[in-house]
Amino acid sequence: MSMGKLFLVPTPIGNAGDITLRALEVLKTVDEVICEERKVGSRFLKHHRIQQNLRTLNEHNESEQIRDLLNLLKDGKQLALISDAGTPVFADPGYRLIQAIIASQGEIVSLPGPSSLMTALVVSGLPCQDFYCVGFLPRKTELRRKALQSLKRLQTTLVIYEAPYRLIPLLKDVSGELGGRQTASLCVRLSYPDERVLRGNLKKLLAHCEASPFKGEFVLVVDNRVSDRFSKGCKASKTRST
Repeated sequence: MSMGKLFLVPTPIGNAGDITLRALEVLKTVDEVICEERKVGSRFLKHHRIQQNLRTLNEHNESEQIRDLLNLLKDGKQLALISDAGTPVFADPGYRLIQAIIASQGEIVSLPGPSSLMTALVVSGLPCQDFYCVGFLPRKTELRRKALQSLKRLQTTLVIYEAPYRLIPLLKDVSGELGGRQTASLCVRLSYPDERVLRGNLKKLLAHCEASPFKGEFVLVVDNRVSDRFSKGCKASKTRST
């Protein structure tokens, strides 16, 4: 019996309609779907009227689940891995599973699809021919500032993630450690109907967000080459998703 495949299936980052036909077909035909949180995964499948066997893979059960999943693949089962939003494995559980499958000479198929990284980067208006994905910085202030200090020398575009409720502390530290003059774009609630992009230098973005606080997922894109690309202050560009 040939070993089964693991399909990495991207899911929408906000707008439920941002799912490919191929992704839906894979999710309908595999033997099991692996998700990060059962409630989120179940709601997503239900929205698309897909009935599937669902199991969770997260930091709490990863070691145990990897053994079980490898056995399923060796039995010829076809599996799909999804994240709560966006592309699996990227800033989400799954890396150790990928490594285990590679070590077992198994096959992994990655489907193209939604990604907050690329969506934010191309709409930011900042150079994207080369960039550095910082991901999530350390939560503790001292460690976060130390990490930012190490990024000063990188003359490229930086992409930074953070939880919505830590936006202001993040902007304060990024502005303080990088200098505040860097041009940046704050991409808020990407793909949702109220999606918007705030553009300006780091100091002006911080001042704007302190004066007009908001809630919502965001991606911060920073041109670490000091420039006056958006020199006329902090501007908000609002798009309407359909």
